[in-house]
Amino acid sequence: MLDGTRLEEIYNSYKVELFVYISRLLQSPDSAEDVLHDCFENLIRYAQKYVLEDRNLRSFLYKTAHNLCINRLKHEKRFP
Repeated sequence: MLDGTRLEEIYNSYKVELFVYISRLLQSPDSAEDVLHDCFENLIRYAQKYVLEDRNLRSFLYKTAHNLCINRLKHEKRFP
Protein backbone atom coordinates (compact mmCIF):
# COMPACT_ATOMS: atom_id res chain seq x y z
CA MET A 1 0.00 0.00 0.00
CA LEU A 2 1.19 3.51 -0.82
CA ASP A 3 1.45 6.09 1.91
CA GLY A 4 0.90 9.77 1.18
CA THR A 5 4.58 10.65 1.11
CA ARG A 6 5.50 7.87 -1.32
CA LEU A 7 2.56 8.71 -3.58
CA GLU A 8 3.61 12.36 -3.63
CA GLU A 9 7.16 11.35 -4.58
CA ILE A 10 5.88 9.19 -7.42
CA TYR A 11 3.52 11.90 -8.62
CA ASN A 12 6.23 14.56 -8.62
CA SER A 13 8.65 12.24 -10.42
CA TYR A 14 6.35 11.26 -13.28
CA LYS A 15 3.67 13.94 -13.67
CA VAL A 16 5.48 16.09 -16.24
CA GLU A 17 6.64 13.30 -18.55
CA LEU A 18 3.27 11.53 -18.34
CA PHE A 19 1.43 14.79 -19.04
CA VAL A 20 3.54 15.39 -22.16
CA TYR A 21 2.93 11.81 -23.33
CA ILE A 22 -0.81 12.00 -22.74
CA SER A 23 -1.05 15.47 -24.33
CA ARG A 24 0.58 14.18 -27.49
CA LEU A 25 -1.91 11.34 -27.72
CA LEU A 26 -5.04 13.35 -26.93
CA GLN A 27 -3.95 16.75 -28.26
CA SER A 28 -5.94 18.46 -25.51
CA PRO A 29 -4.38 19.79 -22.31
CA ASP A 30 -7.67 19.62 -20.41
CA SER A 31 -8.29 16.00 -21.34
CA ALA A 32 -4.65 15.19 -20.63
CA GLU A 33 -4.98 16.57 -17.10
CA ASP A 34 -8.08 14.42 -16.51
CA VAL A 35 -6.38 11.29 -17.80
CA LEU A 36 -3.27 12.01 -15.74
CA HIS A 37 -5.34 12.11 -12.56
CA ASP A 38 -7.22 8.96 -13.58
CA CYS A 39 -3.89 7.26 -14.10
CA PHE A 40 -2.80 8.01 -10.55
CA GLU A 41 -6.20 6.95 -9.20
CA ASN A 42 -5.64 3.60 -10.90
CA LEU A 43 -2.20 3.42 -9.31
CA ILE A 44 -3.70 3.94 -5.86
CA ARG A 45 -6.36 1.27 -6.44
CA TYR A 46 -3.77 -1.17 -7.78
CA ALA A 47 -1.44 -0.54 -4.85
CA GLN A 48 -4.24 -1.37 -2.41
CA LYS A 49 -4.57 -4.86 -3.88
CA TYR A 50 -1.06 -5.77 -5.01
CA VAL A 51 2.54 -5.16 -4.09
CA LEU A 52 3.96 -2.44 -6.27
CA GLU A 53 7.61 -2.71 -7.19
CA ASP A 54 9.65 0.38 -8.09
CA ARG A 55 11.17 -1.29 -11.14
CA ASN A 56 7.71 -1.74 -12.72
CA LEU A 57 6.27 1.58 -11.67
CA ARG A 58 7.13 3.60 -14.78
CA SER A 59 5.87 0.95 -17.18
CA PHE A 60 2.68 0.57 -15.12
CA LEU A 61 2.00 4.29 -15.33
CA TYR A 62 2.70 4.50 -19.06
CA LYS A 63 0.61 1.44 -19.89
CA THR A 64 -2.24 2.74 -17.76
CA ALA A 65 -2.01 6.19 -19.37
CA HIS A 66 -1.94 4.67 -22.85
CA ASN A 67 -5.01 2.53 -22.19
CA LEU A 68 -6.90 5.43 -20.63
CA CYS A 69 -6.09 7.59 -23.67
CA ILE A 70 -7.36 4.94 -26.06
CA ASN A 71 -10.55 4.60 -24.03
CA ARG A 72 -11.00 8.38 -24.05
CA LEU A 73 -10.45 8.59 -27.81
CA LYS A 74 -12.89 5.74 -28.44
CA HIS A 75 -15.45 7.44 -26.24
CA GLU A 76 -14.98 10.67 -28.19
CA LYS A 77 -15.10 8.64 -31.42
CA ARG A 78 -11.69 9.90 -32.56
CA PHE A 79 -10.15 6.42 -32.59
CA PRO A 80 -11.49 3.67 -34.83
